[in-house]
Amino acid sequence: VQETRDMFWGVFAGGKDFAKRSSMWDLIFMGWRWGRDEQLVTVVLRWLMQLLMNFTLGLIGALFVFVWRLWGLIAAYKPDPLTAAMYFGAAALSATVCVMSYLALMYAAAAGTVGVVGKALVD
Repeated sequence: VQETRDMFWGVFAGGKDFAKRSSMWDLIFMGWRWGRDEQLVTVVLRWLMQLLMNFTLGLIGALFVFVWRLWGLIAAYKPDPLTAAMYFGAAALSATVCVMSYLALMYAAAAGTVGVVGKALVD
């Protein structure tokens, strides 16, 4: 079980690192795409959406990598097929719930931020 946890958190960190690197490059090159008539709010919202998309792709990609590697980890212990299938299902479901919860919290925080900033700009 500890090996599975370590593998999951390592792959999860790799997915976050991918998202951070992608977002850094998006921010660096965003200056070239900044239109003459665009306001700062529009550019920041576009970058926020790009950030959310990068984290979504990075973490879902990490989830697929984890599930792919999980079967190899289970097969190394040579368990009986029923135990292997049960453990694989439980570990894959746990990893999926963790990734989806993380993404849901990120999207909720982004929506809350946009709502508060939008309200502040209107008032």
